[in-house]
Amino acid sequence: MRLKMFLKMLNVQRCLNNISFEFFYRRPLLYICISFMAGISVSYLLRPSLSLAFIFFALTIVMSILLYFKKMDITAMILLAILFLGQLYFLLFFNVGCIYEPGREYILKVMVYDAPEISGNRTTYVVKPEDGQAILLHTYNSKRLYQYGDVLKITVKPEIPKGETNPGGFNYREYLKRKGIYAVASANEGDIIYIGKIRDMRSIFINSRLWAIRTIGRLYPEREAAFLNSLIIGDRTNLKSDIEDSFINTGIIHVLAISGQHVNILLLFIFYALRFFNIRENKRNIIAITFIGFYVIMVGAMPSVVRAFIMSATVLLGRTYDEEVDVISGLALAAFIILLVNPLNLFDVGFQLSFGATLAILLFYRRIMGYLPIKGYLAETICLTISAEIGVLPLSIYYFFRLPVYTLLANILVVPFIPVIFIFGIISIISGGIFIPLAYGFAYLNTWLIKLVIVITEFISSIPYSVVLVQRPYIPVMIAYYLLVFIAFGFIRINHKRLVLACLVTAVALGIFFEPAYKDMNITFIDIGQGDSSLIRIGRTNILVDGGGSIKNEYSDFDVGEDVLLPYLLANHVTGIDVIFVSHTDNDHLGGLLPVAEKMGVRHIIMGKNPGDNDLYVKLKKISERRNIPITYLKRGDKMNIGKITIEVLNPGENETDINNSSLVFKLSYRETDVMYTGDIEMSGEADMVKSGMDLSTDILKVPHHGSATSSTQMFLDKARPVVSVISVGKNNYGQPNSAVIERLSRYSRIYRTDRDGAVIISTDGKNIKVKNWGG
Repeated sequence: MRLKMFLKMLNVQRCLNNISFEFFYRRPLLYICISFMAGISVSYLLRPSLSLAFIFFALTIVMSILLYFKKMDITAMILLAILFLGQLYFLLFFNVGCIYEPGREYILKVMVYDAPEISGNRTTYVVKPEDGQAILLHTYNSKRLYQYGDVLKITVKPEIPKGETNPGGFNYREYLKRKGIYAVASANEGDIIYIGKIRDMRSIFINSRLWAIRTIGRLYPEREAAFLNSLIIGDRTNLKSDIEDSFINTGIIHVLAISGQHVNILLLFIFYALRFFNIRENKRNIIAITFIGFYVIMVGAMPSVVRAFIMSATVLLGRTYDEEVDVISGLALAAFIILLVNPLNLFDVGFQLSFGATLAILLFYRRIMGYLPIKGYLAETICLTISAEIGVLPLSIYYFFRLPVYTLLANILVVPFIPVIFIFGIISIISGGIFIPLAYGFAYLNTWLIKLVIVITEFISSIPYSVVLVQRPYIPVMIAYYLLVFIAFGFIRINHKRLVLACLVTAVALGIFFEPAYKDMNITFIDIGQGDSSLIRIGRTNILVDGGGSIKNEYSDFDVGEDVLLPYLLANHVTGIDVIFVSHTDNDHLGGLLPVAEKMGVRHIIMGKNPGDNDLYVKLKKISERRNIPITYLKRGDKMNIGKITIEVLNPGENETDINNSSLVFKLSYRETDVMYTGDIEMSGEADMVKSGMDLSTDILKVPHHGSATSSTQMFLDKARPVVSVISVGKNNYGQPNSAVIERLSRYSRIYRTDRDGAVIISTDGKNIKVKNWGG
């Protein structure tokens, strides 16, 4: 679909020709929106009290009224009032806490409020009580599937979702709060009783969505059906992770995320269909708005789709009533409406990327086009891609830590097929309920187009260095980047432009590759669920001990290494690992290290002399051979220095063969402070270490085997006598940590647990020890 058709339809060509600083300056709606967003942001960062925000808001209103009667300019006061209104409005939403008491059993009458999500043996529902807050309900191995509108009686113990448990990590609590969900719970089949069904207006949209998904499943092969469900319905439930990763790595995941492009394609399709029936333009506009509104609600009304709908609706209504609509003002209106509905949407990744890309296209597209010597579709695609990338590049790296190298090539080769696939998909869905042979005909053609798109994307993704992992940019670097862009494109006019640009380019370049140096030794016991992982930093030396647990399998796409450990490292500006210590080869210690060894710069891997020969160990050896990472095997009595740190190996001994008791146990010494890492060693291994006569005293103890009853014997603790004990553990069914172990540890030390305290961060100058927990 040619870009000019989109621009003409949206009536933005005139805007693109005339954008300048004045174009920005004369739009009051834009400033209202910016002030409102600034208020939300300030409130999010500073968290003032609700009463304080209300007082400031009231004072600015009073001042504005007084200035108005004195016939003075009150613009600044109005914008300030809107800023304080944004603060107040955010706090009204954000300060709403969970009404359920954790650990208490509730019997609730609830309605299933959305279509279920199925992942392996787990089914997830959003349920709403009649007079309570929504709950995210998990069931396992359930034989019955409930749908929207089903009324149930459930017996559950709601829990407050975890917040940000690692520095720079994902905040699950805020993510659910943006969706209006305040608690999570699990239920067995016996805890759920079906009562009846409620039908309302929303059920029409939900049922239409389910019907479309079923129709696609009937017409298309499994892989292509999953692709089309993602493209048209926004449902990625069955989309294979390798396909999704290939789209992410090539920088074209936006084609699978329902956005303005999809709305515009559908809008054009509706327009041409209505023109075929000779319907007048004014009626076409109203009908198109109605259809698009239905589609937006059906696919879930994500911020990016709502943004496209509001902008399209304002332009179409303007054309209906012969009024020109300024598109940037329309963009500001869309943002303002979305934030009025829910101010927490400002911190939604989709909201930021959608509005950032759209604004960048409006600002930069025409100017970039003027520099290109070529015209036509290729030039339009290049300009569109570059404009959008300029707008969202820092945000994309901030959230996803990836820099797709071949994104321009992928956009040129893949994006032209997307409108055709989308329209063929719509036709096949509609005709699937009217004339099935026509549906199968379009589905057959579309299947081959989808196959082609997947093949192209996977090929580009497989090219060496198709994606580069990048550490999270610092906020000042992001600000410098956007200043650089606005100065370079002439939106900010300054003297000595070349000098300022050179300084900004230097600042951004240095900021991208800057890695902080730690004066003291800093140890973070990372919350990676059920498993062990710890990062040690001193100077610019980075040491990683174990990497946590689960890896992708047929039941789940969750991978601790990909989804927790790598993002943690990149969010905290770790650009490479000097040494990885692997205590042993159990999944909950080695599993998460595989992506780190594969994708980050790792200089050295150290293991115990009897690591245990399993699939994970074989995979690690293959990665180390391919990446030229040396592996060293240590035993009791070995010593080594890493910068200012001394390592003394306490286990394994010569003849140990049991995988847990063969764990690499070592004492890390920095000046007068000792830290002992113990892997999953059990009582016989502890007894062997005590018998060896080695010095087992330590200041900080990584508690063996997640606090299991089979470890941390009194004999061992009498020798270790730690001041601080850290239990790396997640929610589990193994009875860890054991209450008797907790009692024994408490005689000697302060106890920290990653399941309760989140990441445990310890800093020491070699003498004094400071401990803080990041929060659970």
